[in-house]
Amino acid sequence: MRRNVATDYGIRKLEKELPTICLYWNVTKDDLLSKCRDRNLVYARHSLRYLLYQDKKLSLAEIGTLTNCDHATVMHSVKMFRILMNQDFMFNQLFDMINKNLIYNKHHRIRSKIKQVITSDLSQKEQIEGLEKLYNENR
Repeated sequence: MRRNVATDYGIRKLEKELPTICLYWNVTKDDLLSKCRDRNLVYARHSLRYLLYQDKKLSLAEIGTLTNCDHATVMHSVKMFRILMNQDFMFNQLFDMINKNLIYNKHHRIRSKIKQVITSDLSQKEQIEGLEKLYNENR
């Protein structure tokens, strides 16, 4: 059987998200990536896999490689996170935090693209076309 290899992007993303999940669930990095089945650790793993899944640039297999499981376990974690989100305050609160961060990052990227177009050396007509293109892309 072929073993998937994690990309540099996936490793950076994992290293960026691990401290957030560890702090939120009050677990250590080593415990989170272990095979221990304590409820708090399982919930933390579900949260981490869901957060990585939201990226859309990472495949299920790569997320599994990063979190020491297979793609089916990642699918199960995403499903369980969504179920628990509707039943448990901790998951609902974490979901809200994830979505606010994703929305903030999207708006920040759009603002920086707009600033690039406005401060560029393009003619006024080309700037307007560039802004219209950005507007249509983000509708």
